[in-house]
Amino acid sequence: GEDANPFEAFRAKGEKHRNAALALIVARCLKYGASIYGENGKLDLFGQIEAEVKADIRQVWTPNAENFFSRVNAAYLENLLADLTGCDRGSAEFRAFAGGKKKEKAVMLERLFSDADTQTLWKIDAAQKARIDAWAPEGI
Repeated sequence: GEDANPFEAFRAKGEKHRNAALALIVARCLKYGASIYGENGKLDLFGQIEAEVKADIRQVWTPNAENFFSRVNAAYLENLLADLTGCDRGSAEFRAFAGGKKKEKAVMLERLFSDADTQTLWKIDAAQKARIDAWAPEGI
């Protein structure tokens, strides 16, 4: 009711809830790209945090046409496809991809990341699949 103490209600939700709330508050206070200084000089604060908690962006985010591929240029998409598939840039498949519209390229990259049939089409082996599953844009 109205007489309930909000702090007591918060505490009653337990330690896990409290820790999640505190982590969120701390994260909102940090400036991204902030640095800390340690014994060996300047250290990347977020790099240190990510390493400590073994953070992996791909556990919560997968690039797709809307959230990433449509936001980079066509040459980036061509280079990424060639890198991830190991295909010959002179092959008919790659030339067809390179000759397409940027929107089509973005959709093809999305499918490479999420569609088993597309992965089969590009002859993706287990090692390449692991690279695709772990890939994230530089700086993320």
